[in-house]
Amino acid sequence: MLRYTERNWERGLPTTTPFDFRSIGHFKSDERVAIWELYNEPCNGKDGDDGKSSREGKSLDLVRAAFGWAHEVEGRTQPLTIASWNDEEALNALVTELSDIISFHCYPSPEKGFFDIAEHALSHGRPVICSEYMARGPECTFEEPAKSKLP
Repeated sequence: MLRYTERNWERGLPTTTPFDFRSIGHFKSDERVAIWELYNEPCNGKDGDDGKSSREGKSLDLVRAAFGWAHEVEGRTQPLTIASWNDEEALNALVTELSDIISFHCYPSPEKGFFDIAEHALSHGRPVICSEYMARGPECTFEEPAKSKLP
C-alpha cells in the first residue's frame, strides 16, 4: 500500500516501488486476496497553516499513478480500491471514479453517522466494504453495529 512521504516528491512523481506492484503481480489470481486497497488515506496529515493538508494535489497525482500501475498488471483478477475516508471532495470523487469497488473508513457509531456514510457508499451501485472501523472512540464498538442492520 502506498503512503505519501515528502521524499516521494523531491524529484517529482515517484516511480513505483518494486514491492508494492510486484506483490499484485505475484498474487494477481490468488483466491485468498479479495481486493487491493492501493493507497492508505491519501492527503492524510493536517500540516498546512490553515489546519488542512498541503498534500491534496500531490496525493491526487499519486492516486492516479497507483491505479495506472495496478492496471498494468496483466491477468489481475481482484478489484482495486482506495478508501474514501475524509471530506476532501476532489479526493473522494477521484477514488470513487477509479475504484472497482467502493471502500470507506468510518468510526462513528450507528447513531452518530455510520449508516449515513455506508448508505452514501452504497449509492454508487457497486460493491461496498468498510475497510477501517473500530478503536477510535468509546462508542465505536462491534456491539453497536450488530444491533442495527443496513437496509
